[in-house]
Amino acid sequence: MDAFRIVYPQYWMDLKCDATFVKHLQIIKATFYLGKTHKVDDQNMMVGELLNANDLNCQQGMFKLTMKSNATACMATPFDLNPLTEMWCLVTTFQILSFSFLEHVKLVKLAMVQIVGNVEDEKCFSTLTLE
Repeated sequence: MDAFRIVYPQYWMDLKCDATFVKHLQIIKATFYLGKTHKVDDQNMMVGELLNANDLNCQQGMFKLTMKSNATACMATPFDLNPLTEMWCLVTTFQILSFSFLEHVKLVKLAMVQIVGNVEDEKCFSTLTLE
């Protein structure tokens, strides 16, 4: 989960972001780059790669430039939108930006699904009472 920080504008305001970006991207590629085998009804089913590691590498320069140049504006008050939402609404509004790092846009969607899934699980677990 920590590696998904690269999609948040707050991450790009940290002076150490350049140093940690490559490490976070490597973790993401290792986790989501290769297809995985899952057992369903006693049959092994292959799920294809979710992200293309080569495209992530090729697109990382444009992604970093866009994130760094827009992070401060997205974090400025008033917060009409969540900074993460504001960042990605801005990026996806301009087709040239979203096509310039399409694989990173997929990463954002993947991160949001993972985070939402974890939050719901935590909420459900918190409501359980053990007697």
